[in-house]
Order: sequence, then C-alpha cells, then structure tokens
Amino acid sequence: MILPGVLLGLGAKFGKSPLLAIPIACGIGAPLLGLFCEWKHFPFKVDASLSYFLKHLHQLRPITFIMIAAGTFLGFWIPFRQIRD
Repeated sequence: MILPGVLLGLGAKFGKSPLLAIPIACGIGAPLLGLFCEWKHFPFKVDASLSYFLKHLHQLRPITFIMIAAGTFLGFWIPFRQIRD
C-alpha cells in the first residue's frame, strides 16, 4: 500500500513544478489512493462494496494503515524535496 502514494509523488516530481500546492495535493491524494487500492484489491469478504469498506475501516490490520501512512509521507516528500533544492 506504499506504492500508490510513491507513484503519485514520482509523477508529480517529473512535472517539475515549483508550486507548494503540488506536494500538498499529493499528500491529500496519496491516502485516498491507498485506501482505494486496498478496497479494489482486498475488499472485505462479507460485502465488497465501497460503502461497506468505508464503514469498516477500523477493521483493517494496523500494518495496512502504517503502509498507507508511509505512502502518504513519501507521496508528499518526493515532490516537496524538489521544491527545497
């Protein structure tokens, strides 16, 4: 679940925009993309709908949240690092 956020950040980095809004948008989009990928590839067996998944987020394993958080950090940091340099 790290990969969606990292790929989002890498895509923004190759855009080479000096705006701070780009890393912020990636930092917001990365966890949403991570959760979407988790739902799409590993839905709950009881009900595979998105609404059921969102209502039962608290039942996901802690490692899933750790990986999504790491992807969010890297999704923000990769394009932000370009602005700092």
